[in-house]
Amino acid sequence: MKYSNALLIVAAVTLLVLFILFEDFLLKSVTFVVLLITSVLLFLKLDKDKKAQTEPPADNGKPGASDSIIDPEEDDFEIVSKKPTDYTDVNLDHVDEGFAIVGKSTRVLTENNISSIGNKISSSGDDPELSLEKFRNLATEEFPLDVGANQQLSFLLERILIIVRELFSAHTAIYFWYDKRKSSLTIEKYASVSHEIEKRKLEIQNDILGQIISKQEPGLLTDIPPISERENFRYYSQPQKIKSFLGVPVFHNSNLIGILAVDSKTVDAFGIEQMYMLGRFVRLITVLIDLFAHKHAESIANRRSEGFADFLSQNIPTDDEHTLYHSIATLASVLVEADCFTFVTWRQEEDQFKISSVMNPKTFSYIHPDTVIDRENTIVGKCVYTGSQVRIGDLSAASMHRFNHEESIILDGSFLAVPIIYNSEVLGALCYENMKKNSFTQRDHDYLRKVTGQFGILMRAFGQIRRLKSLITFDPDTSVYSASFFRTRVTEELEKAKILDLRSNIALIKIDEGKNRQELSDPHMIKITMKEFAKALYQELDPLSFCGRLDDLTFGLFFLHNDEQDLAVRADKIRVRIARIPVSSGSKSTTFTVSVGLINSSERTDVDELLENLRLAVKKASETGGNKVLQL
Repeated sequence: MKYSNALLIVAAVTLLVLFILFEDFLLKSVTFVVLLITSVLLFLKLDKDKKAQTEPPADNGKPGASDSIIDPEEDDFEIVSKKPTDYTDVNLDHVDEGFAIVGKSTRVLTENNISSIGNKISSSGDDPELSLEKFRNLATEEFPLDVGANQQLSFLLERILIIVRELFSAHTAIYFWYDKRKSSLTIEKYASVSHEIEKRKLEIQNDILGQIISKQEPGLLTDIPPISERENFRYYSQPQKIKSFLGVPVFHNSNLIGILAVDSKTVDAFGIEQMYMLGRFVRLITVLIDLFAHKHAESIANRRSEGFADFLSQNIPTDDEHTLYHSIATLASVLVEADCFTFVTWRQEEDQFKISSVMNPKTFSYIHPDTVIDRENTIVGKCVYTGSQVRIGDLSAASMHRFNHEESIILDGSFLAVPIIYNSEVLGALCYENMKKNSFTQRDHDYLRKVTGQFGILMRAFGQIRRLKSLITFDPDTSVYSASFFRTRVTEELEKAKILDLRSNIALIKIDEGKNRQELSDPHMIKITMKEFAKALYQELDPLSFCGRLDDLTFGLFFLHNDEQDLAVRADKIRVRIARIPVSSGSKSTTFTVSVGLINSSERTDVDELLENLRLAVKKASETGGNKVLQL
């Protein structure tokens, strides 16, 4: 007995040292759980030894009765005691010697099995291999690493409840979360013999659970009459004939957060000692909550910092709002845990708010990009048109649509919308949705409010750059017309040509990307190349023609009062001339080919349609090898 106690003490001390030395969170958690279980077992063993020492030996009811017993497990036989008899002056030949051998082992001991004598695993009726296999399965059960901290805590909580139920010989061990704001209890996990437990919310009432909440102290029932069972144990769907109950409150940072409880079908199954023991498990649970809360906060901080690092490492062109919006949406989607994220932006040209990006990793039936935000009677509409921050804990209780009146979203949960504001101007909104109700906290809300201020500065700066560039007449790199001014000039010239009944043509010249993809990935090389090509194009223009840069790799040319055959020859001449221009960047020199599209624009005034037809034709030519002239 003392030897087993010593082993438990040594094991507890060893686990305590390991708990202090380990730095890994998972190892510390597992070590702490095993340490607590070892401590509980040691406590129970010491308590049992103490009772054995203080209790008097059992009385057989007759003075002088002998209780000398030899453990049959020691030598595989049992000695049955008999009442002593006085055999003086009696023939002893027929007298029983006072014991009888009732069982004897026929087992042969060898060097392979002699060490297993007295081992309960080997001497029990169970198969030793099956017992060891069961032990290995329990001891090496995989810890879920691919789920969130909440699911990991729930996993450990379930294992603790299994231990509690078996240790207390209880019918059910159960854990409730307490929601003070809604005055309700929610079943988180349970270990039970019964299959009739309903995992649902329980309103706080004047029963044993309600008394634990109101008094914030343990509740003990030792002999429950059948008439009181249903009203006290509402977590069962059917009566279980429960006779005893013990529940203790769970506190975290001085706040009541839950209840840990056990019940039994035996009268007086629990007492003060069990209450103290349950308190030890409560402390284990609160320590695990602290550890997982710290881990969860750490993972959120790491995810946010990595998101900002990726965002800041991008080289976003100052005139590319689409890329900026995509980068902001990618970053914002990892700042708060959500099932769906939507990025809403203000469209200056359309004078309305639209959805720019949707992050829907679980592929729910959700809203689509470019959806217009309705101003009236929508959650996001109120957010962006009033600049108000919106947080809804239960969408099923809200009588408003999320984005517009035609949406067909069937999800119910919680919703958070934070406007992006710069200098009192709403530029957009970050919208998060989670299937879990009351998922978003005030801390999430405050954090996003700070972040959106920085997003507002970026969006405002990019919008101003785009507006300023739209007012610039010439492209700063090539000195030809800018894209916006080129379209304006072409529109004006087409009107003149139509009035004067003059012929007009538009040409589109684009560098073939297929053969020069590696060189064109360098922005500096693009700048030098387009500058050299612009010089060559200037020499091919007459007083009635002009040129503009439509994008990084494309030029547009307008010709007035020219013959189409002559223009086809000139276009081919431009193609050949550009292909012979060497472009040097440092020690590297290369040449590029172009594809040219030519279209008759007489009697036509839709510039965007003409340019789009040319763009598609040139793209098709470039994909089939390029270095061609196409006349539409």
